Amino acid sequence: MDTIFKTRLFGDLQIINNDMKYYGIYVIYNKDNDKIYVGSSINIAKRIRQHKNALDSNSHSNNYLQNSFNSNNLNFIYLLLEKVKDKQNLITREQYWLDKTKCFKRENGYNIQIIADSPLGLKRTKESKLRMRNAQLGKKKTPEQREARKGKGIKIVYQYSLKGEYIRSWNGARELADYGFDETMISSCCSNNSINKTHKGFQWSHEKLDNIEKVNHSKNFPVVQLDSKGNYIKTWDNTKDISIVFNCKTTNITRCCNGDRETFKNFIWIYEHDYDINNKYIKKDRIPSYTYNSILQYDLKGNLIKIWNNVSDICKELNYNNSAIYQCIKNMKPQYKGYKWILNN
Repeated sequence: MDTIFKTRLFGDLQIINNDMKYYGIYVIYNKDNDKIYVGSSINIAKRIRQHKNALDSNSHSNNYLQNSFNSNNLNFIYLLLEKVKDKQNLITREQYWLDKTKCFKRENGYNIQIIADSPLGLKRTKESKLRMRNAQLGKKKTPEQREARKGKGIKIVYQYSLKGEYIRSWNGARELADYGFDETMISSCCSNNSINKTHKGFQWSHEKLDNIEKVNHSKNFPVVQLDSKGNYIKTWDNTKDISIVFNCKTTNITRCCNGDRETFKNFIWIYEHDYDINNKYIKKDRIPSYTYNSILQYDLKGNLIKIWNNVSDICKELNYNNSAIYQCIKNMKPQYKGYKWILNN
């Protein structure tokens, strides 16, 4: 049964759920001030999951939306604005709602771009490109848009093959999200500190080069296995060997090695080149010392709610995002899910 939310701007709208795997226009709605973010996707449910993951981990490419979310994430709700039958009409319908709501203006919403992006598999015709160009003529860019054009608001992402051959450039990780790529993973690949530079069979970088070094695929990296307390158990030749013994997918191990999850099968998994045997932890603090410390949960008025054994227990019981809780512990995020999270020293 569909859950309905009554908005002041649009009336009754459906709250997006995991079954909405179809074409459509969505809106991220701030219940407190009626500001909105409008987008389109060929898979509404998947795109909203990407937005949620990025916002919860404080890594969304739209800084204006992220800052507002950080102020009070409980104000935000994800709604279906329009279901679109024909994939070819997605851009047109998104543009219609952008023009109607003016959500690219700061007093109305969080969108940065005035012109709708192109979802997966869609190519603009010459006529549609001309209409968009004419629509832009005479329009003044907002400060945020001018900043983005300078390259300060949106970092250009360059795509390469696994052999290191240059393919094309993209206007930031956000643009890639509607093409089926994970926005957060793209940003991680482009980070100077990241060992893993690949995502979905491509290499990604903020640097423009004719060719880059051929990738040494992570499946061939030696992996160190630790128990849940960080004690050394064994070094494996590669993730494939682990997947055979534990009857699992290699991605379960690589996600641990890349810092996207804490443990798998109750073990910690680390690429050998990240492991420091002297302190039993990963270099560059990829598994922080507070992973196993107790966590204090407070409401926003400062009342103690509960003392948790560790972050892992919080995420298992409440289905919360561990990265967002870590952000609170490190004072990079004021609160998460309406609570403050503090390391119990």
